[in-house]
Amino acid sequence: MNARSDSLEDLRERLAEAEAQLAALRSGAADALLGETGVLYLSGAEKTYITFFSAMNEGGVTLDGAGTILYCNPRFVAMMGKPIDQLRGRSLHSCVIESDRPHVSALLAREGATSCEVSLASQRLGGWPVQLSLTPLDAGQRHFGCLVATDLTERMQAEQELERLVEERTGELRLAASVFENALEGVMVTDMQGVILSVNPAFSEITGYSAAEAIGLKPSLLRSRRHPPAFYAQLWQTLRAEGRWRGEIWNRRKNGEAYPQWSTINLVAAQRGQAACFVNVFTDVTEFLRKDERIAHLAYHDPLTDLPNRNLLRDRLAHALNVAARQGGRLGVLFIDLDGFKAVNDHFGHHAGDQLLQEIARRLAAGVRGSDTVARIGGDEFVVLMENIESADECAVLAEKFPAALAWERSEDAFSVRVSASVGIAVYPDDGTDAATLLRSLFQSFYLTSIQNAGRIPSMPALPSLKKCPTGISGFDDISSGGLPRGRPTLLAGHAGSGKTLFALEFVLYGIEKFQEPGVFVSFEEDAAELAVNVASLGFDLARHQDEKQLRILHIEIEPQQLIEAGEYDLDGLFLRLGAAIDAVGARRIALDAVENLFSAFADLRILRAEFRRLMEWLKDKGITAIVTTERGSDSISRHGLEEYIADCVIALENRVEGQLATRRLRIVKYRGSAHGSNEYPFVLDQAGISVLPITSAGLAYQVSKERMSTGIESLDTMLSGGIFRGSSVLVSGSSGTGKSSISAHLADAACRRGERTLYVALEESPDQIERNMATIGCDLAQWRQVDLLRFHAARPTSSGMETHLTSLVSLVESFNPQVVIIDPITAFNVSADEERVKHMLIRAVDLFKSRGITSLFTALSYGGDAPESRNLESAGERTRGLYVCKARGTAHSNQIREFLLTSAGVELVDVLLGEDGQILTGSARLLHQRLNENEAELRQANVMRRRAELENRRNVLEAKIAAMRAEYEEELHVLENELDREGSRIEATGRNFAELASRRGVFGRDDE
Repeated sequence: MNARSDSLEDLRERLAEAEAQLAALRSGAADALLGETGVLYLSGAEKTYITFFSAMNEGGVTLDGAGTILYCNPRFVAMMGKPIDQLRGRSLHSCVIESDRPHVSALLAREGATSCEVSLASQRLGGWPVQLSLTPLDAGQRHFGCLVATDLTERMQAEQELERLVEERTGELRLAASVFENALEGVMVTDMQGVILSVNPAFSEITGYSAAEAIGLKPSLLRSRRHPPAFYAQLWQTLRAEGRWRGEIWNRRKNGEAYPQWSTINLVAAQRGQAACFVNVFTDVTEFLRKDERIAHLAYHDPLTDLPNRNLLRDRLAHALNVAARQGGRLGVLFIDLDGFKAVNDHFGHHAGDQLLQEIARRLAAGVRGSDTVARIGGDEFVVLMENIESADECAVLAEKFPAALAWERSEDAFSVRVSASVGIAVYPDDGTDAATLLRSLFQSFYLTSIQNAGRIPSMPALPSLKKCPTGISGFDDISSGGLPRGRPTLLAGHAGSGKTLFALEFVLYGIEKFQEPGVFVSFEEDAAELAVNVASLGFDLARHQDEKQLRILHIEIEPQQLIEAGEYDLDGLFLRLGAAIDAVGARRIALDAVENLFSAFADLRILRAEFRRLMEWLKDKGITAIVTTERGSDSISRHGLEEYIADCVIALENRVEGQLATRRLRIVKYRGSAHGSNEYPFVLDQAGISVLPITSAGLAYQVSKERMSTGIESLDTMLSGGIFRGSSVLVSGSSGTGKSSISAHLADAACRRGERTLYVALEESPDQIERNMATIGCDLAQWRQVDLLRFHAARPTSSGMETHLTSLVSLVESFNPQVVIIDPITAFNVSADEERVKHMLIRAVDLFKSRGITSLFTALSYGGDAPESRNLESAGERTRGLYVCKARGTAHSNQIREFLLTSAGVELVDVLLGEDGQILTGSARLLHQRLNENEAELRQANVMRRRAELENRRNVLEAKIAAMRAEYEEELHVLENELDREGSRIEATGRNFAELASRRGVFGRDDE
């Protein structure tokens, strides 16, 4: 019986334990299964669930029905930043920020949503954003739930980054759309088959077609029929092969008007699901072409009268000469100069002068044939070119009409001005077979006509009281106000080698050739044969003039040892010889060369001077203009003091040697009855004879042009707001190797391409060397030298003095008539002269160029102290070139330093960069900096793309993980519920068994009793 009692007691204990476990399962899994130290009693599946719950990356919380925390895993503890003891037993509401607590209340109340996004009231600044997902559980009368807190930090950061990128991309698209809509250039987008997909408003403004009319059609809608099919075939071939085409094309507007446009067509590759397309950006260049035509017109026409200018006249004259030479024809050239025009400007103003010139131009154009050319070549100077004439009489008939047709008179306030015309004529081939000879004859004819008709020299009017005899010597007639005093003697004194004989001989010969005045040359040193040889190199033919009875040369030989002085004597024999020579040729001019030889032969100079004075008076009576040359004295102009007896005009010549360089100078010592230049003037003796430059008379009263011309370097033109002003002077300075000569070569090449004559004065290199060197940077100067658009003048600075260089330059300008002059380099003159003399020479040269409207460029070697325009930049062990505009008067210009590159395609100017330390980066340093920036940008872009991909992958993985966890959780929960149901059934079965056993036990007890 005791054994049975023990067994029953044991059964009761087991039954009580099972009932307790069943109650625990029904009241809440957490209260029944977990305690202070862990698990009281768990099956295998329950242990697996709890292990997973504790190890998962998301925060896990178990709650009772009131929302009180029963348990939280380590991840949730880390999120809150508080020990688990401070979290257990707390309300879930206290774990979130106050503004999010209503969301928690709705979640716990099971009001539809099973999750919400809140911020945990964590120790982290700003809270911890999480998504709370609640799975409610019911067990009998009790409720509890399992809460998962998913960290949203990375997702929110990814979403913010994505929103930023989307916003940035949207802004770019808006900007692109705005540019597309507001661009002044027309834009047309087509597909790969050429069908128009889109156009902007500028397209419609230029073509006249609206977007609705153009979209869906092909660009052939605009075809003007001006280009052959091969042009379009080549365009498409280039576009498909290279992905780009650029050029000028003629299209037609909707109204039928053809217009030129500059198009740039690019292939845009497919990207982000968009198909490839062509983008055509074009500009209507009609106005640019009109401006170019206007510029071209102005280059060859006079802006005031719209007549052909000097350039166009030269071209037409050359063409007419070629035609006449081929066909054996004749042509005539007439030079018309207005007498008294200066008084119109002085008394009535330049506006009246301009109106008069326009009226004269209209009269001239109306008075010639339609095939004739009327050109204005100077202020009041006009030229008429008559082609295909029968004889010179046609020119003479026309010339006779001009004085009456061009006469003009105006009176105002008791002041009257009368303008008349003087005309010169030259006929091909009678007066010359080339342009230079023909024009020389033309101006000689004009000089003769002006002297005969008006008694004046056009360049500088003489005083009415004194008639002048023009010498024809370049420059001298300017400084003497028209030449030597006519019918009077002039003394020409100078030391040996000063040019006395040549001056006297040119006076006589130019009188014959230019002014049709025969002459006599008397030499007391050289005979006729020696003189002929000496001047043959200058183009003078003494034998021809003697044969034509225009020149007589007398050689009077004085040998003192053969002379016997006895009593009084006179020069009657000399008078007879001179009179016979004058009468033989009808001489109007006479030169007595080296008269000091007469004085050296006689002791009684008093009588000789008296006789010589009688000779000069005799020549005056005959109306002969005379030049007498003599040696300079030590204390007087002449060695024997002749000037006090014969000189109405005294001219002193000198041949100075300074610094081993000889310079010839001329000075008019006195000139009775005439104004004249009293300064010293340098002159040169070259293949053209004597050339005198009145350099000190140069002034600032010259006209300036507003026209701009290209330097030949497009980027430099941009820095100068469109180029340099025509007629301006430009200085390019810099240290050695900075590219000064390269800039000069580009200017010369650009000028020649425009058809402008360019004079290149090279002071350090030969022309062949310059051509070879410049060919390596894309400047082919040889082609321009071959067609005589470019002329080199190479000279060593030490070859002569500054004045000689200047006068040589003037001679070159006179003969070549350039529009551009380059002197490279001017600092080379410092070798042969001091700085002040070089400056004076350059100032006079600039005055010369500006007075003639010549654009000049000077290069100068600098030594680092004068703010050069080009310089060497050294950094990182590399020397590069830099260029900046120091000053540009009258125009806006860039103040940036640009890197100067010499390439096989020419000079290129590129922007320099500044490093982080403010240093200028050029050359390879600039390229490296640009490459690093590009690489950095590419890396940033790659990092953004990589991070975006990583965030997207992590988001996908996270969502997949959450879905898997939810599925696993639901599966585990389902298994747990099944286990609980089975356990409840087992306990109920156990209870029924115990009840049955108890019932049976009670029956047995009653039986025993």
